[in-house]
Amino acid sequence: MRILCCYTRLCPATRRALSEHAPGAELADVSGDPYAYWREICARWTGKDDLLTVEHDIEIHGTVLPGFTACPEPWCVYPYELHPGRWIDFGLGCTRFRPAAQLAASPDAIQAKPGLCSRCHGQPGCWAHLDCKIYWAMTEAGIERHVHWPAVMHHHGSPPVDGPVAWQRIAPLEVQ
Repeated sequence: MRILCCYTRLCPATRRALSEHAPGAELADVSGDPYAYWREICARWTGKDDLLTVEHDIEIHGTVLPGFTACPEPWCVYPYELHPGRWIDFGLGCTRFRPAAQLAASPDAIQAKPGLCSRCHGQPGCWAHLDCKIYWAMTEAGIERHVHWPAVMHHHGSPPVDGPVAWQRIAPLEVQ
């Protein structure tokens, strides 16, 4: 399993958790380039190995890697609380893609999904809508995400919880 943590400013808790639970993680500084995150993912989106993304502000716990390793599903996530009471379970915060998922949704298929923001003005590869584009490409390929518990810690969120909670799910942006 390849573990990728792209960062602009690596949260100390993220660094500690990776050191403890995923010492082989690859760290990639993507600061100053809104397209670097996508390039780093594409370089590892080979369809040969599992790819796990851990974002720079996510603190993983000891059951993440064993949970992903044991799970046969092609696309898995550990959710996190983005804002009080608002959880995200489709983003790249702590997500594993098996080779089958990578082959089903190619980088070209992902990048073909629309995305427009003030940073990129529609240029391919901007980080701003990358999670939504991957979500759309995966669901279009017939792959649904599998959500694992307990949740991981977002450095602005609440402590991890042990199981599903009543939550307001943040949905991916609608395809336009």
